[in-house]
Amino acid sequence: MKRIVRFIWVLAANAFVAWFTILRLRAALSTRETRDAEVWLQILLEVIAPTLGFLLEGVGRKSAKWVNIGWPTVAGIFWLAEALWWHSDPFFGVLLILSLAMFTLGGLMALVYRPTKPVDEPRPGYGVSQT
Repeated sequence: MKRIVRFIWVLAANAFVAWFTILRLRAALSTRETRDAEVWLQILLEVIAPTLGFLLEGVGRKSAKWVNIGWPTVAGIFWLAEALWWHSDPFFGVLLILSLAMFTLGGLMALVYRPTKPVDEPRPGYGVSQT
């Protein structure tokens, strides 16, 4: 059950970010002149990496955890660096909001992948003799 919920969460989160990125970059992708390194980096971080993370989760690879936690964290670092670089730009706040959203998504992914133990399983050092 836990794996199914995690799979649905990863599918929904990754698909939403990829869809939102494609919508946001639609104009930049339609002309050759606007396709620069920044646009390709955004496609790598926000379309290809989520797709790869979803596929790895679908086949049950252990590396899916690191991909699905890592890509939003790296994307958040990218957006934070953009905000610091363009700090006098009117869209400074938008860049910060995107950065915060990516960091939040990375944190939520980490919570989803957090290993949990059943409630009835005793933990060492909590009233259980270890002799």
